[in-house]
Amino acid sequence: MRCLSSQELVYYWFSMVDALFTAYALHRQGKLHKRLIFRLTFLTTLSLIFGYITLHDIILRGFHWYVSMGVFCAGFLIGLLFFSHVFVIKWDEEREIVAVGRLDTTGIVVLLVYLSVRLWVKFFLEEHYRNIFVVSAITFAALFGVMTGRLIGALIAIHRAHQLHEEQHTPPNT
Repeated sequence: MRCLSSQELVYYWFSMVDALFTAYALHRQGKLHKRLIFRLTFLTTLSLIFGYITLHDIILRGFHWYVSMGVFCAGFLIGLLFFSHVFVIKWDEEREIVAVGRLDTTGIVVLLVYLSVRLWVKFFLEEHYRNIFVVSAITFAALFGVMTGRLIGALIAIHRAHQLHEEQHTPPNT
């Protein structure tokens, strides 16, 4: 497995920023399906919640920031490369919008697992094990990365669907 060059990293970074602007422009034009808007809002909300919990663990509970960053990066890659393909985003020719295919239940399952783990740790394990917060801090940093990776993956899929539609409907230059 080879490492990415600095040029490739800059390219991928600007691709993610470009995907965000494409999604925003399509939303302003009314060309995003309402379920897709809801899904992006849901992923953003989950990312913010898990990010807040991770920052809380770092700042107030004294968890190591470099461990959180490493776990976040691993979770981000897993979310971007695997979980972002849970639902299909494509251009709907009939309605002339970017639409979402399958139902995305992974985010809801992850939220329920998060709540279960947090309650289990708080009420059952914390009085027996004082260092259990390390497990929960690692879990929430990973969830933060996975949800953020899924969000970026969805934005990139929207960008690709729009690009493909534009390429197919642009007359060739002669």
